[in-house]
Amino acid sequence: MNGFERNSIHLNKAGFSFAVVTLNEKAVEGYPACVMPVWIHQQKSNDEEVVAILGSEPKIGENPEVTIKRDDITITSLTS
Repeated sequence: MNGFERNSIHLNKAGFSFAVVTLNEKAVEGYPACVMPVWIHQQKSNDEEVVAILGSEPKIGENPEVTIKRDDITITSLTS
């Protein structure tokens, strides 16, 4: 089992789903417009905002959750 797979188990148990998103330039402070892997927390997200941890292999408790306005993000792929 590789690092991504091991980490995925913990993130999935914590309510996160892996996604690939396109962020516009004002979506997250300090990041340009880009395509980025993220972990989205479905239960904390709503019609106006997405709660996510940025990156493909973040660590719960080490990498902060960010709140992104739905208008500033396009979800191109989402696993459940």
